[in-house]
Amino acid sequence: MTGGPHNGLSDKDWRYLTCLAEYMAGNDADWALWAVQGSYYVRDKTVDHNETWGALDYEWRDWRNPKFKAMLGTMVNVTQGP
Repeated sequence: MTGGPHNGLSDKDWRYLTCLAEYMAGNDADWALWAVQGSYYVRDKTVDHNETWGALDYEWRDWRNPKFKAMLGTMVNVTQGP
């Protein structure tokens, strides 16, 4: 998920992500990532399991896709307090 005209996403996935990001930012919606971790000690009886859906890389040192944060657009900006 790093190359191509849509940062590795299909046309369909890119349209969905941009639509979702615009909606979320425009409506001050709350959101969360499903998986931040890049790996597990043990998962599904596999030691040292690579979490391919994780936002972080296998070593937990950087984004799995360096362009991911920018792809979220202004969804990461805080616009209101508690």
